[in-house]
Amino acid sequence: MRRLNFVVEGETEEAFVNLVLRPHLSDRGVYASAQCVMTRKQKRSYRKGGLFHYAMAKRDLQAWLSQDHDDATRFTTMFDLYALPEDFPGFVEAKKCSNYLQRAECLEAALNADT
Repeated sequence: MRRLNFVVEGETEEAFVNLVLRPHLSDRGVYASAQCVMTRKQKRSYRKGGLFHYAMAKRDLQAWLSQDHDDATRFTTMFDLYALPEDFPGFVEAKKCSNYLQRAECLEAALNADT
């Protein structure tokens, strides 16, 4: 079975993966798993919505990549396009794009180059 791991911004995206995408993909031989970005540390680890700094997402994504790196596994992200932090790769260039599809493609390419 192939695996698709989602690094997501918050609980809403995590629920969407678990309740909608996981059953749909499972029927097609793909196991989907979601993990929220670590947003702050208290006495215990805490994961809740809101991507405040790109470094949070990068740290979590790289940690998961190092733990689960076989040929049957793929990774993706699910972040709100309208509320990305300014330190996200390609953010400045993407703001110059005329439509949201071009903006998303610019951000995806920059993220891929940075991870």
